[in-house]
Amino acid sequence: SCMGRSKAKIAAEGIEVYFKKGHEDIAALRLESWRAMEDAYLAGKVGAIGVSNFSEAHLEKLLAWPELRVRPAVHQTELHPYLQQRGVVARCEREGILLQAYASLGGQDSAAKHWAELGVPPLLEHPAVTKAAAAHGKPASAVLLRWALQKGFAVIPKSKSPARIKSNADVGFALTSAEMAALDALDQGGMKGRLCWRKDELR
Repeated sequence: SCMGRSKAKIAAEGIEVYFKKGHEDIAALRLESWRAMEDAYLAGKVGAIGVSNFSEAHLEKLLAWPELRVRPAVHQTELHPYLQQRGVVARCEREGILLQAYASLGGQDSAAKHWAELGVPPLLEHPAVTKAAAAHGKPASAVLLRWALQKGFAVIPKSKSPARIKSNADVGFALTSAEMAALDALDQGGMKGRLCWRKDELR
């Protein structure tokens, strides 16, 4: 099974949270996959199950499924000031689903060409970010992570550099309401601000 292969790959005795990505074109396949994940959860093989990259339509179909036995505990999705997915966020908040943000500092597809197409600077270089960073004496990365935390999102920044890992943890401060509003205003609208999986339509 996919779960068995995952456990073998990471050499783990158990899996704390197992995610279902929303990439299948056919809704029935998403529900079939979710049923298998429910079985694993109910059998005690995983501590929790969640979804990843689900759109509002994906969430609606899953939550309205008459055969649903276990609701997703977590939704892992791309969230940052350029891509705020306010509809998805609001739905998860209403349903009590924890939002886990990835690409908080910019995504793997955020090449110079894409920044040019968006007409905005890289997230870490935007004046709203650097101004807040200077005001608090913190790195720009900490400002972006703090924005996400104040939104109530869990964050999972990735780095192999000990120095960057340390700076990413330097979030023991609070952004002002004006700073939060300035960052909120950076949303590009809809899915335009995506920096990851840009060639995947996430149907």
